[in-house]
Amino acid sequence: MEPAQYIAYLLKEPRKVNCVKACEVLEASHDESNRFLLSNHFTG
Repeated sequence: MEPAQYIAYLLKEPRKVNCVKACEVLEASHDESNRFLLSNHFTG
């Protein structure tokens, strides 16, 4: 999973964002999604 893919998902799904839904939309495994979120530092 790439940061750009995750950002695009967040922009498309502004409500009820969760890891399971992200995996479905991005066609990624739950483990892959968790590793991505844990390995990146996000600021807002």
